Amino acid sequence: MIFKGTGSVWDTRNNRPLCRFVNGVFQTDDRTKIGYLIKHGYDHDGVFEDEEPLTKALIIEELKNKRIEHNPREKKEVLLDLLEGGK
Repeated sequence: MIFKGTGSVWDTRNNRPLCRFVNGVFQTDDRTKIGYLIKHGYDHDGVFEDEEPLTKALIIEELKNKRIEHNPREKKEVLLDLLEGGK
């Protein structure tokens, strides 16, 4: 997905840059970045549709792939927050 903006977007949860707009454009396929940018109101080129619904099992799998420590018994919302770089 292509986003329009200027400068950089700072990821406050991870205390690091999330992305940088080059010539006013940032392109990504990363679902976490897409979700963050849409949530924060950045202009984009279309509608973001997940190919498959984001289930708790998929979130846990992604957390394992990224080697993020988690408790699989937590609620889906808590796990999603961890995946997006929260707590």
